[in-house]
Amino acid sequence: MDKKGFSLIEVIIASSILLIIVISFAALLSTSFAGIFGAGKNSRALFQAQQEIETVIVKGLAPGIDTLRVTFPSTTVTVSGSVYEGSSGKLRVFLPN
Repeated sequence: MDKKGFSLIEVIIASSILLIIVISFAALLSTSFAGIFGAGKNSRALFQAQQEIETVIVKGLAPGIDTLRVTFPSTTVTVSGSVYEGSSGKLRVFLPN
C-alpha cells in the first residue's frame, strides 16, 4: 500500500509551529504600536512645552531677568538664565545657565 499525504500528527505539529510563529509576530506588532504611540505622545508634549516656554519668553520676560518659570497642569519648571534682546527689539532669547 502506497501512502500519500501527511499523517494527523504531522499536521498537528506543523499547525502548532505556525501558531507559535503567528502569536510571536502579533506580540511584536503590539509592542511596536505601543512604542510608536508613546513616542507620538512624547512629541506632542515636547511641542506643547516648547510653545509654552516661547510664549513666556516673548510675552512675560524682560531683558535681564534671570529666571524662567513655566507652569504646566501637573508641574512647574524653573530654569535660571538670562534674557537677551536684539538691537531691533524683534528678537528675544533666553539663555539658560
